[in-house]
Amino acid sequence: MISACRLTAVLCLALILGASPPAHSKSLGSVIFLRASGDALLSPTDVLEKNLDTGKTIVLISHESLPADFKTIIDSITPSPDGKYLYFSGSSGMVFRNKTTGETRTVLGGTFSFGGEEELIASIDKSDWYWERGKSVTRIDPPSDCTGDRWYSDELKGRMQWSPKSNLLLGRRDLGRRPYPACLYLYDTATRSARKLCSIQNLDIAIWSADGNGVITVESTPKRKGSHLSYLPLKGKSRRLFDWPRYVWGVAESPDGSDFVISDEKGFYLVRRGGRQASKLRVPTGEGSFDASFQFNKGGDRLAILVSSWSGEPRLSLDQQLWVVDTKSRRADRVVRWVEFFQGSDPATERRMQGWLPEGKTVVIAGAISYGEKPVDNANDSFKLWLYDTQLRSGKGDEVFDSGKRCLGVAWWLAR
Repeated sequence: MISACRLTAVLCLALILGASPPAHSKSLGSVIFLRASGDALLSPTDVLEKNLDTGKTIVLISHESLPADFKTIIDSITPSPDGKYLYFSGSSGMVFRNKTTGETRTVLGGTFSFGGEEELIASIDKSDWYWERGKSVTRIDPPSDCTGDRWYSDELKGRMQWSPKSNLLLGRRDLGRRPYPACLYLYDTATRSARKLCSIQNLDIAIWSADGNGVITVESTPKRKGSHLSYLPLKGKSRRLFDWPRYVWGVAESPDGSDFVISDEKGFYLVRRGGRQASKLRVPTGEGSFDASFQFNKGGDRLAILVSSWSGEPRLSLDQQLWVVDTKSRRADRVVRWVEFFQGSDPATERRMQGWLPEGKTVVIAGAISYGEKPVDNANDSFKLWLYDTQLRSGKGDEVFDSGKRCLGVAWWLAR
């Protein structure tokens, strides 16, 4: 899912305006999106879905159908690979009371402030839920031996992940700060139960293996000088795959499990399973730090990499480039480049990769569009979706989705 930087305020108040999708011989899938039920800030949110082939929009989850103990707003959504389930999380928050008037106010999200005339009277914990088509919403609680302070080094690590088989969710609890262990657990949608998978010291990354039979973990060495990559089966003991000489920023496994793509401070590498034959990819990262997302296509013969580099103080300029790599020859080619300036009142777009179409040639890109440094309830923020044919490298994409204004976020899915 891609979401605006200010999650608690950029709420989708309109149905999809819907640019007409270009003609394609195969399905384009569907888009899940959020909209507020009213005009007031922090109004309860509804979850909707638009079929990009038919243009039909339906309500998946109405705020009126949510359980009484859901006392917040939905801040992220992730459909299962088969589209049968939808995972979503409820935003954390704080409740303040004015010492003089007794009036209360609720602030959701990670950023808040209050003065001396107010006192904190309650906190709202971030919560996990899932929904099954045609059925009710269910809360997900971690197993009793995997509880503790809910703290994550970043927001993405706090989101649960669907298995490739769509039957399990992978969850994580960081039990305090380093060097305390992180607890990994599984939630089974069939039994509606959770079980602890393991506890790992200095865990940085945990992702599903490509076949869904285990979890790939990345643990950092002391002082983050390097990393250990391991494979943890759903039943059995973890085994070391290989060590990496630098701190790993990101990792993904090819569909057949033969290759890994790794990103670190020096760039991107394709590595054979077992750590042999590491090839550095000729994908530039710019100067200084960068963000990246990457994904293999279904056949594993191509790898898409989206590189993002910010510059200026504060982050005023964003340089993003989409590259595609031939995994056999290791050749990398740039598909498109975007440069955006986040200042003034002009619109600017921050993009995220959503995945590949099944034909293995087209990448789906989502963009969050904002208008300068305005208040968090900016009514103009919106989202779009484009298709980029990686063989053309024309720099032009086909727009297939426009959320309209004030949209919280989108998530694209296509059953394979």
